Amino acid sequence: MAISVAPATSPHLYHHKSQLRPIRKSFSNHTILTIPDSPGPSDYASAIDSCHCSSHARQIHAHVVKRRFSGHSEFLETRLLVMYGRCSCVDTACYLFDKMLLRTTYTWVAILTVLVNHGLLQKAIGMFRQMLFDGVELNFFVFPVVLKACSGLDLVELGKYVHGLVLKTGIVSNVYVGNALIEMYGKCGLVEDAMKIFYGMKEKDSVSWNSIITACSANAMVYEALKFLEEMSKSANVEPDVVSWSSAIGGFAQNGHDEEALELFTEMVKSGVKPNSQTFSSLLPSCGRMGVLNLGKELHGYVTRHGLITSSFVVNGLMDVYWRCRDIVSAERFFLKLSARNIVSYNTLLMGYLENGKLEKARDLFDNMELDGVKRDDISWNCIISGYVDNEMDYEAISMFQEMIIDEQIKPNQYHLGSTLLACAASGAFKQGKELHSHAIVRGFTSDPFVGSTLVEYYCRCKDLAAAESAFSQILERSTWNWNVLLSGHARKGFMDNGEDKLVFQLFQKLPGEGMKPDIHTIEVRIGAPIVDMYCKCGNVPLGVLAFERIREHNLVSYNTMLAGYATHGLGREGIEVFNKLIKDDIMPNEITFLSILSSCVHIGDVEKGHFYYKMMQDYSIEPNLKHYTCMVDLLSRTGQLNQAFNLIRTMPIAPDPVVWSALLNGCVTKRNLELGEIAASKLIELEEDNMANYVLLANLYAVTEKWDDLARIRGLIREKGMHKNPGRNGLTNSYVLMSDRCMVKYHTKCAIKEPQYKGKPRQSTSPQKPKQRTMGVLGSTTLLPNKAKVAMIPA
Repeated sequence: MAISVAPATSPHLYHHKSQLRPIRKSFSNHTILTIPDSPGPSDYASAIDSCHCSSHARQIHAHVVKRRFSGHSEFLETRLLVMYGRCSCVDTACYLFDKMLLRTTYTWVAILTVLVNHGLLQKAIGMFRQMLFDGVELNFFVFPVVLKACSGLDLVELGKYVHGLVLKTGIVSNVYVGNALIEMYGKCGLVEDAMKIFYGMKEKDSVSWNSIITACSANAMVYEALKFLEEMSKSANVEPDVVSWSSAIGGFAQNGHDEEALELFTEMVKSGVKPNSQTFSSLLPSCGRMGVLNLGKELHGYVTRHGLITSSFVVNGLMDVYWRCRDIVSAERFFLKLSARNIVSYNTLLMGYLENGKLEKARDLFDNMELDGVKRDDISWNCIISGYVDNEMDYEAISMFQEMIIDEQIKPNQYHLGSTLLACAASGAFKQGKELHSHAIVRGFTSDPFVGSTLVEYYCRCKDLAAAESAFSQILERSTWNWNVLLSGHARKGFMDNGEDKLVFQLFQKLPGEGMKPDIHTIEVRIGAPIVDMYCKCGNVPLGVLAFERIREHNLVSYNTMLAGYATHGLGREGIEVFNKLIKDDIMPNEITFLSILSSCVHIGDVEKGHFYYKMMQDYSIEPNLKHYTCMVDLLSRTGQLNQAFNLIRTMPIAPDPVVWSALLNGCVTKRNLELGEIAASKLIELEEDNMANYVLLANLYAVTEKWDDLARIRGLIREKGMHKNPGRNGLTNSYVLMSDRCMVKYHTKCAIKEPQYKGKPRQSTSPQKPKQRTMGVLGSTTLLPNKAKVAMIPA
């Protein structure tokens, strides 16, 4: 008796204690299994586990039914379910499940797994509800499958309900269930909940670490992912594997941190972990966006040497690198060498042709896709339509849209409608634009931010601002991008040119804040830099960056504005990237540019780069002013190079102001340098005798160096003089928000005096005011500083 089945992949086939003996023949791709005359359940179980062919699956099923193994039907039927799922016979698996008289928990797990693995998530959820209704006992095999379905459908509440069932059944400590919960919460965007699960797990395996790293990376928490990667490397039980590194690299790459992704890849290779196709599918797009062709060639050589060039994911990524680096010929060569071209391959090259101005080749490739057996998808149509729009071939874009809906019977999505509306607006095809508006109404896309913004753009181009504002009002989730489209439309109509800018700035005052998804689609060059400045000063740097990126022609003003925004918010590395782009664009930097870049170096504490840019000023014949010197003193002080900072103050050709001495004193407090700190404090108080902040800094110095008597004396002096810190002011437009802030000093508990909190006007001192001594500062340096302090004399 013989049954022809697919080659065995299950280890049970060869390790099972049965008389099953494979006899390999040289015909087809199958194995002939000789089954003894009286095969038992274990023989059939081995045959079932090894089967991957639907026709053979039915043959084996028929033999099992014919034998009617008493007492083993449930055991074999569950295996048959798994077999049909493995052979993609989902309907047959469901039919078999419905006909089963006895269903155990493992039977339910088997059918749930089949449904989830084939993307039938909604049906799997319905099956799970039926399972609960029937009162089936739940075990730790059930929950990972159900949680995967919840995350796939983004059913957060159901996922939390399943989490509750996990707690109720008392198997929350199971590592597989914990891993599934981390994955579910991560995919649903609840990273904090995923972290709670992770930290609460008593036992963690590599999947646990990889799941939390992936959760952080997928939700743009890239530095948290990096932190977990570092903790994983220090763990005694597990070490980062290729999945760990690839997830972290993918997180940085997908969130625009291209250089960091490349640095992480370098660390991965140094650690001895070999990257795979998944790693390069994340890394290569970063390389393409950076536009560094030599780097792309190095990665190309790496994947070739390590045998990864056969992966379609890697080849598609290399195509993306080469066309973004303007080497469309190499991208085309890769495409022609691909043996199995998929829709991603075609769309990648199509986008490359369009971005490099090869419109005829793009159209030929687009027309030949279906001839090669590849069906064009929504992305293909959107690429060709938006490509025509970007290349100002508006009538061709409208024609392609008509072909899509008439000949291909494809229902347009919001991106097709938005791109074609832009073509109608640019070409003056106002009749077609109104027809597209009707399409948007029928399809329910008028509330979509992209379609709504293009409708606003369209009607602004038609000079119908009333219709533009009506379209704008229908957008449900308005972002700053939507507001900027309306703003640009008003500006184009002439408000800005006629000097009537009040309406434009009234629109700015109405910009939504809380609860909005910020983005910018289009912006005018003439108002670009002020908008970048506005967003950065209001604390919304991401919107400032997007506004900066949408400026079509950058100049020194726009670069300086972006540099200043980054410097103000302590984003030093991003500031350095913008400075490098400025130099690459052959724009001559000025003293303001160098002030911002030096400030960026201060925030990241990079002394080497600070010295480099400080010396670069000579190359552009720029003489450092007091603010540049202040940045260098601050940089040296923060990094602990206090003597160098002090020497720079002594040798600088400009008399130091209080800000310079304050920077040095702050560094002395941080590094606990009492001698230089007292020198800086003496000079600082000599220049600003009534500034309470100077005394507070000195008190902090005494606190960190444990000079408690001197600390008590300074605090007594502050009370005696009745000093109060001036309230800070943060002004936007003509209104001010007063923020009363009192500076608290860290001091020894023996000298601690609780400061009372006051509302309203600052407290007036009730003690009689003593006349100020003008001879040597506030009370003279001998009164302020301890007797042993020696103040250095700085030559003029």
